[in-house]
Amino acid sequence: MQDLLAGPEAQHSGSGATGVVPLAVPLITGPGLIATLMFQIPAFGYTAALLALAANFGIVWLTLSRSHIVARVIGRDGTTIVSKIVALLLAAIAVSMIRLGIQESITAFGASS
Repeated sequence: MQDLLAGPEAQHSGSGATGVVPLAVPLITGPGLIATLMFQIPAFGYTAALLALAANFGIVWLTLSRSHIVARVIGRDGTTIVSKIVALLLAAIAVSMIRLGIQESITAFGASS
């Protein structure tokens, strides 16, 4: 939240020791991937789902392996902007998951009564 709400002065107050949370790996190859494949296979079949998976992994590999080029092209300000947009999307996903969990809990509690 601090990354989303902090102004430009917060960028200059860093200690220089930045920690990185490896969110990309669970989002790329974690439970979300397995759930998506489980839903897509009945709708489109194994071949289409596996081809889409392979294409997605190819795009992710290409993007991550060339990230230094992307960072050089968009520059420091572009990197900051992309970082804030991704942080906002991650916060939106978290809020959506929490809302859905509460909604499902209320529905399950109401059905059991």
